Amino acid sequence: AILTMANSAVFNPNTLHTHVSSKNENIKSLSQNKAIQKLKYGEYYVNMASTIKPLTILIGLNEKLFQPEDTYLDKGTFQYDNQNNITNAPGTPTGEITPRQAIINSSNTFMTAKVALPLFNQNNGNIEKVAHIWTDYLMQFGLRSKTGIDLPFEEDGQYEFHPSNKFENGISALLNASWGGNEVHTPLQLAQYAATLASKGDKYKPQIVSAIMSQDGKETKKFKPILESSNRYPMEFWSVVQGGMSQNIEEIKNLPFHVAGKTGNTDSPNEQERMINHSLFIAYAPTEDPQIAISVVIPGSNSEKNIAALVTAEVLEFWHTLQ
Repeated sequence: AILTMANSAVFNPNTLHTHVSSKNENIKSLSQNKAIQKLKYGEYYVNMASTIKPLTILIGLNEKLFQPEDTYLDKGTFQYDNQNNITNAPGTPTGEITPRQAIINSSNTFMTAKVALPLFNQNNGNIEKVAHIWTDYLMQFGLRSKTGIDLPFEEDGQYEFHPSNKFENGISALLNASWGGNEVHTPLQLAQYAATLASKGDKYKPQIVSAIMSQDGKETKKFKPILESSNRYPMEFWSVVQGGMSQNIEEIKNLPFHVAGKTGNTDSPNEQERMINHSLFIAYAPTEDPQIAISVVIPGSNSEKNIAALVTAEVLEFWHTLQ
């Protein structure tokens, strides 16, 4: 069940009074629940950025594109062709790295050179087949499909890499998708993704009601968790993924329990064409026995620090005090 949902002051359910027109679009304009909608900054959607990388690594492992202890020399940049030159942010080489370290160091080049391109080649350049494979993995973890939560106006994500892509656009979209560059998903989809990582492949439907209580405080009905899908992967794969999510995150290191998390940073131009930073973070805790999963997306955070991770730390600390 969902413990809490919060977003900016744009969403105020009290505005939905009886004088509002019953037309669907008029009501929707007053019920901008950002937790279940794609987030924008100006005219640009905020993509999931590097929060996808734990899943990208899991895909690479499961497709046998590399082994858990294989290494890759990350030079900070990877050029596929004249149109596709992938760089780390901010173009920093990280040297010889394993898949686990690729998550820790958030290596864009590893995702493209060791996952996206080998997946393309392994399927004989059939971009439509690769798109179906990619989409299937993401849907297993709550991405690229609505969660089905019992709230109105939930939106689906937006993405460039899909089976109808032409070849020229498809390979470029695949390379970018591997590090989250064109994958846009709602905060709730990201939270379900984090929860599915926490449960090692079990995807549960988000529910806003856990029980119905009578006036005298007695429980009259309890809603059981709804398991939507269960996908099994070797434990050694999960050790790589969780190991990569449990290291080198400054903002959560002082919490009194272990947290697995992944930062995401992306940017888009404002009206003055100045690039503005957006901050994302997904996490679950405690790492050893997950009880909570969370996603935080802050468009326009425009800070060198990952503000979303700082917010996550405060939320998790408060959650811990309630246990």
